Amino acid sequence: MLKKFNQLTYSDVYYGAIFLMLIFPFMPIVLNNYFVLVPAVVALLAPFFTPRYKFCNPSFMSLLISSSFILLLISSFYSDNAGVALNELMKRLSLIIFPVIFFLRKTPLLIKYREQYEYTFIGIIVIFFTWKNIELFIFFNKIINEGLLVNSWIDALQNSKFQLFYRNYFIEFTGIHPTYASLYSLFGSGVLIINLFRNKYSNSIKTKALVYLVLFILLIYSFLLAAKGPLLAFVVSIIVILFLALNKKYFSIVGSVLILFFSIVILTFPPLRARVIEIVEPANNNSVNSVSVRKIIHSNSWDLIKSNCLFGVGIGDVQDKLDEGFEKYKQKEIKDFTLNTHNEYFNHWASAGILGLLAIVLTLVIPLVKAIRQKDYKFLFFLLFIIISFFFENILSRQKGVLFFVFFYSIYFFNQIDQSKCQQDIPSI
Repeated sequence: MLKKFNQLTYSDVYYGAIFLMLIFPFMPIVLNNYFVLVPAVVALLAPFFTPRYKFCNPSFMSLLISSSFILLLISSFYSDNAGVALNELMKRLSLIIFPVIFFLRKTPLLIKYREQYEYTFIGIIVIFFTWKNIELFIFFNKIINEGLLVNSWIDALQNSKFQLFYRNYFIEFTGIHPTYASLYSLFGSGVLIINLFRNKYSNSIKTKALVYLVLFILLIYSFLLAAKGPLLAFVVSIIVILFLALNKKYFSIVGSVLILFFSIVILTFPPLRARVIEIVEPANNNSVNSVSVRKIIHSNSWDLIKSNCLFGVGIGDVQDKLDEGFEKYKQKEIKDFTLNTHNEYFNHWASAGILGLLAIVLTLVIPLVKAIRQKDYKFLFFLLFIIISFFFENILSRQKGVLFFVFFYSIYFFNQIDQSKCQQDIPSI
């Protein structure tokens, strides 16, 4: 009995330490670095607390997520800018630390832990974003009352500049780029939608009502942030999941409703409509916006990749080489800002060559195939969501993006491994 108690106590500490990482969205970067080390230390001390310690799954697949980091590390040795290379590697250090944390677990990563992490993260996001949006509302209300920009909230929402105004102040108030904030809120929305279609809350009307309220709040924040890439990734991913999980008749109804819903939102919600208009605007004139700038960025990135296809230029030199390519463009928006590849696949390819690209692709595709076979729809949603988002942003170029990716990838991936290695139950929708 004492032995079981000691083992249970260690498990509680181990998984509790991992819970600490879920506060990363609103923590300063420096503190996040220390919080990552807490579960790592607990994991490394496992053999001392469990006399008959053994790995739950000593598989090389546990290191799959670290493969891209290892190749980026190798590329740093032929980077001329060693300081930048070190900084880029430090931001991605959790790609090594998290696999170690989960590799050293003694007991299987149960589905209940997955769900606890999901709900905790959703709760943190809702509370933090609500708190900051209340502060933003008070600030905007003061501006409106003073008539500095507009005279009413209706005018503000209809103003084409409101969306940019909101996004800029959102960054100032939260310290989170709108793209990453959208990733958080839309991921939470996807988890809740999948749970709803699994009838997970059918036994409690109050719980279901609360879930719908939280889902509504998360979607509203996503629409206000109006990050096109994550929104597109979310819609496509959810539709794919529903197509795989539902029968054709039910899917045709639900899918049509979702498409109609998002179409109405895009057409009627001014901040989001303004962002969507940017997609077609460059075809009508030579205006400069996020879409036209991205075309230049991707063209410049592709030129760099074509010249260094096999080995890349090294993780420390990518930005310098991109900046050199941008010099030929006259647009102020290109010259006055430091712009990365805005495509995670391009970034890995430009940094570590074709092997760098292959590493990140395999990291996503291998568990994707297995998730489809196991009908693990939450992991499948997460992977599709990330795969599509990677086409629009360098998600792993900021610590808050790396931590989001590596945390949820790890809990889903290692749970997936445990289903076969540790006789874990297979989830179903």
